[in-house]
Amino acid sequence: MTQIKNLYETINERKAGIKEFMPEVFEIPEYISNNLKYDFFDWQREAIENLLYFDNPKSKLQKTPTHLMFNMATGTGKTMLMASTILYYYNKGYRHFIFFVNQNNIVDKTENNFIDSTHTKYLYKDKIVIDDKTVNIKKVETFSDNPQNIEIKFTTIQKLYNDIHIEKENQTTLDDLHTKDIVMLADEAHHLNANTTNSSGIQEELFETELKDNASTSDVERKGWEHTVI
Repeated sequence: MTQIKNLYETINERKAGIKEFMPEVFEIPEYISNNLKYDFFDWQREAIENLLYFDNPKSKLQKTPTHLMFNMATGTGKTMLMASTILYYYNKGYRHFIFFVNQNNIVDKTENNFIDSTHTKYLYKDKIVIDDKTVNIKKVETFSDNPQNIEIKFTTIQKLYNDIHIEKENQTTLDDLHTKDIVMLADEAHHLNANTTNSSGIQEELFETELKDNASTSDVERKGWEHTVI
């Protein structure tokens, strides 16, 4: 039986043979490094290099839609990678971003990293400049049609699920996900995995009912991620 490799294992095997001859594939662009307040640690640099290689057409690894995970321990700088990823996808033409987690308090803390330039944990330089243009990051509840800057919606998986399945005004809708190019960033993703098969091995039917803020972990896993994002 052939063992399925993790993506990073495949990349590392290839990297050993091509990095010396194709260093430009792994070179972190200045529009990322010059706009971050802090330098990368080695493991963060490696993670970004892997993203660059994966996304390069020469790697032939990219699939659509693309689902990627940075599997890192707490305190190793995942949020810095998200900040880098936002710049990377902005430069590729994306303007709409959704950041979601499973707890409100994590959302509040993360907003400071991306939005509040006066906060000690803000991750970008005072002014973000890409191609001689100042780029602003704006917190939004709904996305505009043709933004020139970065728009981020901060939310929880519960609220995002409800926005999509329970129609209300001034919220992200299912149509937004279908018609707009959106980069979705999920923190603490291990809390968002779905298990929709019961103990008898039968797929459960999920109903479009509201997911409360105090929903149990099992409810979030059962109704949240898979039926919001996939």
